[in-house]
Amino acid sequence: MECRMWFPTLVLFIGLLYIYKPCAALRGFKDTQMGLCTVTTTVTRSMTMMDWKRLSSMRSRSCGFLWSNTCYDTVWNTEYVPVYIDYTEQEMETVCCGGYSNTGGECVPVCSRSCAHSECVAPETWSCNSGYKKSDWSSCVCDAVCNKDCEHGECTSPNFCSCHAGYQKHPFDNYVCLPVCNKTCENSKCTAPNVCSCNIGYIKDPSDSYKCNPICSKECKNGRCTAPDVCSCNYGYEKDNLDSYRCNPVCRKKCQFGECTAPEICSCDDGYEKRYFGQL
Repeated sequence: MECRMWFPTLVLFIGLLYIYKPCAALRGFKDTQMGLCTVTTTVTRSMTMMDWKRLSSMRSRSCGFLWSNTCYDTVWNTEYVPVYIDYTEQEMETVCCGGYSNTGGECVPVCSRSCAHSECVAPETWSCNSGYKKSDWSSCVCDAVCNKDCEHGECTSPNFCSCHAGYQKHPFDNYVCLPVCNKTCENSKCTAPNVCSCNIGYIKDPSDSYKCNPICSKECKNGRCTAPDVCSCNYGYEKDNLDSYRCNPVCRKKCQFGECTAPEICSCDDGYEKRYFGQL
């Protein structure tokens, strides 16, 4: 009788060990509780246990006249047999919440598209990487951040400016892009791609867009304008003492009864003429 009491209990314990299925614990997003949900489910399970049961069986024997017939008798026996039991129970299960997927035992948020320079941190929610910020026109666009405005360029990565077409990086300032001119600007500055802007006191040369000519407010006589309001005398001429825009011819010897009208050329006064042997 005592054996009948503890033996079924032992079988039940073994059965429960058999149906238990250990599993790894599900983790939340980046070891937090984000993405973890608990659900309650009803499950039906089967368990096999041993029990005493009264069973019948048929036993044959000879019977009748001179035992010429066969008769069957019902025999009842008590046997220890397996019994199958179905039972239900409530289970608490940790699962990934909606918008999260189980990836390697971790509940990872799901975003419907991939966004550059960002990370999916919640369902359909992106967080920009360090050095980037959310764009004003799209939640899926992260713009690079530069500490200073890019001059003639665009901030394409953290604190890095990419120059616009026709511009190149300033040699000493990463945030400034300088225009590029195919030829050197003469008396001017390259202010836009292949555009020279004249310095003060200069004007564009009509036949060369890369060259600027100086402006003189008066015409240079026997000279040429070489700087704003500066006349440089032609060869054989020198500046007039009273008029900075005038250059007078130079004669190494003084003209007697005449005037120096060109370098080393004297023009005679009225009533005089040149000597035949060329002396003055």
